[in-house]
Amino acid sequence: MTKHQFYSQVANPNATNSELDAKVIITPDHITLTDVNDEVVSVNVNQAVEDFYPLLDKTQANLVAEYVNQRFDYSVIYDTIQDLIDEYCDKNSISLRDYTG
Repeated sequence: MTKHQFYSQVANPNATNSELDAKVIITPDHITLTDVNDEVVSVNVNQAVEDFYPLLDKTQANLVAEYVNQRFDYSVIYDTIQDLIDEYCDKNSISLRDYTG
């Protein structure tokens, strides 16, 4: 089984209003998601490519990581999070009916 590297931290607790918006930061080797509660999840895409395909050379891995960064579908993450929230609430008899916006 491949071990994936993830990084998680809490962002600036004294954030300005513009910093409080959910954001996605893409750098050549990382995809970083920050939500409105300042929870940060960062994935090193180059490392993920190397984990899946360790025999690629650095140039190949960088090109693949760049391709992934440019085409990554972030909606999948939110769909998964929502599914997990719904699953937890269903299992724990928590009704979300009156809490949707």
